[in-house]
Amino acid sequence: MRKLLYFIILFILLAATSFKSHAEEKESAYERVMRTQTIRCGYVVWSPMFMKDPNTGKLSGIFYEYTEAVAKALDMKVEWVEETTPAAYVEALQARRFDMLCSADWPNASRGKYLDYVDPIFYMAVVPFARTGDTRFDHNPAAINDPSVTISVIDGEMSSIIAHNDFPQAKLLESPQMADASQLLINVENKKADLTITALTTGLEFNKNNPGKTRQIPMKQPLRLFPNTLSLPLGEDKLRQMMNTVTRELLYNGTIDRIIDKYEEYRGSLYRVNLPYSTSNAP
Repeated sequence: MRKLLYFIILFILLAATSFKSHAEEKESAYERVMRTQTIRCGYVVWSPMFMKDPNTGKLSGIFYEYTEAVAKALDMKVEWVEETTPAAYVEALQARRFDMLCSADWPNASRGKYLDYVDPIFYMAVVPFARTGDTRFDHNPAAINDPSVTISVIDGEMSSIIAHNDFPQAKLLESPQMADASQLLINVENKKADLTITALTTGLEFNKNNPGKTRQIPMKQPLRLFPNTLSLPLGEDKLRQMMNTVTRELLYNGTIDRIIDKYEEYRGSLYRVNLPYSTSNAP
């Protein structure tokens, strides 16, 4: 009788533990955020979107302040749990190591199979840069798609994706995933590559610090224009809707514009979101 009672109690305990574990596994990011009142963020360091002081570890940048403003409006807090890379963050989000990538993401078809995105807070142009004096590609993107041309890219990053899609005949000089974006332009400056593809702000910052080394290749239009946004695992509709609502509030009340103004060193390099109203007929 005692043995039977023992096995019954053991079965109940195991079943309860299994049920609890199963329930925890099924908890969505939204449910966890609401339960803990904390948004767990991953981030990729990329100026001016997200910066980290190498000496103090202090965080700053457009998306740092935007995310903190989101949490304040929601009466929540942010936990900055993991620094990641452009090639690793999708897997990290899928593994639920954090709730969102909070340092700016560029939606595209390949990532959209696994991720969802919050409404953008601004747009950014991606353009080609060559060495100063090299005019071979001016207003002629077709000239880049040639086996004699080498493009400097970072493995798994947008420069690599665009090069593969738009210029499949060109050769690629690939830097590792952890390489700083400035390495793209350093490779061009040092004649290891003919050109690179990078964010307009990255190229302008490099040219400021290294005058006369590289130049933006003039084109009719940017190679890409990307919305800059938070990203989260696919299927987290409630979390995305909550973030959309607070993002629109921060757009409409001017908070996001003030944050961008603080960090936009090159005026006009970050394309603002048009608000869905006009004050031209206001009294």
